[in-house]
Amino acid sequence: MSHQVLIVDRRRLFAAGLVRFMNGQPGIGRVQSLLDPSSLGAVLRDCWDVVLCEEGAVEAVLGALVPPTRVAVLLDHQDTEVVSRLLLQGVAGVCVPEDRPEDVVDLVSRLMAGEIRLPGPMLGPVLAAMLRSRDERARTEEALEQLTGREREVLALLGMGLGRAEAARRLDLSPNTVRTHVQNLLHKLSLHSQLEAAAYARAMRLTCDAPPVARPR
Repeated sequence: MSHQVLIVDRRRLFAAGLVRFMNGQPGIGRVQSLLDPSSLGAVLRDCWDVVLCEEGAVEAVLGALVPPTRVAVLLDHQDTEVVSRLLLQGVAGVCVPEDRPEDVVDLVSRLMAGEIRLPGPMLGPVLAAMLRSRDERARTEEALEQLTGREREVLALLGMGLGRAEAARRLDLSPNTVRTHVQNLLHKLSLHSQLEAAAYARAMRLTCDAPPVARPR
């Protein structure tokens, strides 16, 4: 069976060279490249077995994807922490700069066989990084459970880019009360600054249902 492959990569010459090499390879059917990830919606209406994409396009690809299409990333580095994060997001394999075009074809075959493909030397370090990431997330989720409902709302608003004064208006609280909530949540989460709290909230994808406050004209 021939597999349909879409390459989403802004590196024009690299993508074109990969398309030329893959066309006509055993087990490979149609191969097409897409330079602009913003056009994904229209392209993904077609049936693709595998999408190979650059790191910067991963979120767009995964967000627009229709299962059972499988996704692999064409990396320009060997950062095991990044690779572990990509795998946790749902990526099924990676290629690194040392890989040859033949390795990319092999990756497609492995993905279509239901495997996850990593370069051999990366396997151990990536698994270790994934375990660390899992453990760290478990710890952060446990810490998050210590927050009161109001502290969680304040934290979410910080992550949305609001300052303490704006958060106070949004929640109909006094600035002093919000300052106290911020101090408490920093202590509970072992964070050192409001900036760290905002980054934490974004990483945990916290949201706040409190409606925006209409500003006076």
